Amino acid sequence: MQQFVTSTEVDLTHELKFVFEEHLTHLNEWSEKYFPEDTEKFAWIQDAFMTKAPSKFTSLEEENLFELFCDKSLKTKLCSMEVTEFEYQ
Repeated sequence: MQQFVTSTEVDLTHELKFVFEEHLTHLNEWSEKYFPEDTEKFAWIQDAFMTKAPSKFTSLEEENLFELFCDKSLKTKLCSMEVTEFEYQ
């Protein structure tokens, strides 16, 4: 933010600077919450066909993931398109 203010020579009020700083601080906190650095525990989300169930899964969740893992038609469908286009029906 300081680089922007300096490079554009914008004169921000103290209150407006505070609002920006507070907003950026919250964005940083939220990004750390929703995108943690320890992503290994979420590997099953990225590719349910290549990973094992996390240790915190219940037996039912583990069974559902195993069923998904064994569904070769879904795996073929996923491989033939972008992840963002994939839809389980």
